Amino acid sequence: MSPPPSETNTKTMDNLIIRQGVEEDIPQVLEMITELAVFEKAPSSAVRVSEESMRRNGFGPNAVFKFLIGEVDGVTAAFALYYTAYSTWTGPAFHLEDLYVKERFRSQGIGRQMFNDIIDMYHDSECERLEWIVLDWNTNAINFYKSIGADISSEWLTCQIHKSSIKLASEH
Repeated sequence: MSPPPSETNTKTMDNLIIRQGVEEDIPQVLEMITELAVFEKAPSSAVRVSEESMRRNGFGPNAVFKFLIGEVDGVTAAFALYYTAYSTWTGPAFHLEDLYVKERFRSQGIGRQMFNDIIDMYHDSECERLEWIVLDWNTNAINFYKSIGADISSEWLTCQIHKSSIKLASEH
């Protein structure tokens, strides 16, 4: 993957600055993750990640994710968390896990600019595919993604399982 926005290539849109996230941003990111869970109508217990876990997994030699921060006039307004996955069909895949804009900053083009930065990073990477998930009721997001040429599949269903509910195949 190519380097994300930095001090030398920070993108601005009026009073918006998009930069690579740092450890000091973790509390604000966790707060936005909780806001995102509420927006997505998830139960309050859905967010299980902690600041410590995010620091451990987002930084250092074994980091499994990175994130961008969008700031407006020095105030954290948005984040985009991403990582590299691997497709057996196409090889490395750039996965956008979440892009969230705080409610008071929406409809100002912040999400669009952050998505553009993700696309730029994807273009500069060795990844053959950019992927993300959208909820079927989020029509604003779906319409935006379709407007930029995204293929939204109704054939592929996302499957998830958590340790607390897993049952071994041998039990059935």
